[in-house]
Amino acid sequence: HPSCRGVSLIKGLDFCKETGEPILISKTISEAMGPDFECGVLMGANVANEVAEGQMCESTLASNFGPPADEITRLVFDAPPSFRV
Repeated sequence: HPSCRGVSLIKGLDFCKETGEPILISKTISEAMGPDFECGVLMGANVANEVAEGQMCESTLASNFGPPADEITRLVFDAPPSFRV
């Protein structure tokens, strides 16, 4: 669907086969999904077991979906008081 968006939770980089330059995983996902697909990224200095235990964690959402989609996407992941985006 044209309004479908994605959010990657993958940490790391991909590398261009031709140039060897780093490529964002979100860009690789967007290109694989098709020309109109947009992919944001959710990352933070947290570990899965900290999140699972309900310890205080924060993450940052980087997206360029435009208003109001950016804020709606943030709210999907925001789960105060233990997990803030």
